[in-house]
Amino acid sequence: MLKRFLAICAAAALLLTGCSAGNTPSFDFSGNSSESSSGSSYGNSGGSSGGSKSGDSKPESSSESSAESSDNSSGEPTPSDLPPGNSLKVCYDPINDCTLEFDGDTIIFSGSSEIIESVFCEKNADVEFERDGNDFVYKVKCKNFTGYFNLILTDDNHSYDIRLKKDKNGVSLPDVSEVKQYNDLVAANPVSTAPNITAKYITRNGKIDKAGEVLKKIKEISDGICKGLSSDYDKLRAISRWVSDNIYYDHPAYRKGIPDECLSLEYMLDKHSSVCGGYSNMTSALCAAQGIKCLNINGKAITGRYCYAENQNGEHHEWNYAIIDGRGIWVDSGWNSYNGLYDGGRYSRGEIGYFYFDIGSDIFALDHAASSAQYRDYFCPELYKN
Repeated sequence: MLKRFLAICAAAALLLTGCSAGNTPSFDFSGNSSESSSGSSYGNSGGSSGGSKSGDSKPESSSESSAESSDNSSGEPTPSDLPPGNSLKVCYDPINDCTLEFDGDTIIFSGSSEIIESVFCEKNADVEFERDGNDFVYKVKCKNFTGYFNLILTDDNHSYDIRLKKDKNGVSLPDVSEVKQYNDLVAANPVSTAPNITAKYITRNGKIDKAGEVLKKIKEISDGICKGLSSDYDKLRAISRWVSDNIYYDHPAYRKGIPDECLSLEYMLDKHSSVCGGYSNMTSALCAAQGIKCLNINGKAITGRYCYAENQNGEHHEWNYAIIDGRGIWVDSGWNSYNGLYDGGRYSRGEIGYFYFDIGSDIFALDHAASSAQYRDYFCPELYKN
């Protein structure tokens, strides 16, 4: 699988692309754009691609028993204008708007994207395509095989797999309807954490008296990311991409055992590294600074060439679910990041990915299964005092 290959390449290239031990990279704002959804994509100028998608141990401070109350105002994760029949949305982002349709043994992948470069099938198939600028239609005619397989999307730097199934009736999405329904249910019923619990995600030691100082820095960074942007949607996209571009996945911490402080905002402001729970925490905090409600989702994710219709085993993972104008948006800044921190304190920078932002809930359920949702009010009066 290309993701694993890229991870190996990144590790091998550390001496060439990584920062020297102890040299923490600076936060970069050069990839941010003040243009709206109809403008150009928010790219970056990183080095070689790399980084594996790993699960994390769940921190004790994120247990449901530490919550105060529930919040049921999230709304549905998918819009009401889903395509009819055998069609489903792959992505709703206006700059990466993609739809998947099934017609017997033929897959029709269409849309308008500034990101997607090509589409192909890992199995024996004929591919016809038409492109006109960002608009495209790919018709993938699957041949003589049955079973699970991957439709592979590529951009300039990465590939993204959509797990599909072919049987005597043709091609279809594997049945992950139960996972999708439970994801929706979890997102619709977040638990609000008490200020003393939220503080554990802000400061290294969980002390409330230092939370305001950390949050002031978070607000400054968030304002810098969102400068010139008017819509909450564009701000959410810019924040997610900034986190993917500026936080480095801490592989030694994952292997040795993840300390609670590694997930805190204060730690990430200092070390610029964390694990999936840190990516999720930073994303939601930067959103909170803009008044965007963004939940932290705990669950599991499948990292191999499988989906939940084939394999129920997954590693612990965390991601986000933002609510804008009553619509829920799945965001996984960690899986869009190809930065890595490796042994010896070496930082390896990679180009960010784009697939896991505002991804269709059916596609997301192929490899993400939620178990609980938290709402952290970072800027409540007890924690943030101007």
